[in-house]
Amino acid sequence: MANKKIPSTVFVSGLGSDICNPFFSKDGKLHVIRQNQGTILQLDSVGNARPLVATNGQPSSSVFSPDGVLYTTDFAHMAVLAYTEDGQQEMVVSVYEDK
Repeated sequence: MANKKIPSTVFVSGLGSDICNPFFSKDGKLHVIRQNQGTILQLDSVGNARPLVATNGQPSSSVFSPDGVLYTTDFAHMAVLAYTEDGQQEMVVSVYEDK
């Protein structure tokens, strides 16, 4: 299979240099993390961002489960956090193997 060059375009700019972990919800909406701000943003089809969750920490990665729960790892909390669709936060894992 030959390497094909895929053209790239900038979808959104101005979110800051601390964005990471782009991921999609099951309905196809794009999300990113602003790590130093402690927020997870949802982007609309034209690139406008709105805060979805504020962890009050330093999130590093997130993913939605099939049932709509948002799981987030957070450096500041040293935990895996879960957020329900109504925004309730729950600590899922904070200690593993005494660490």
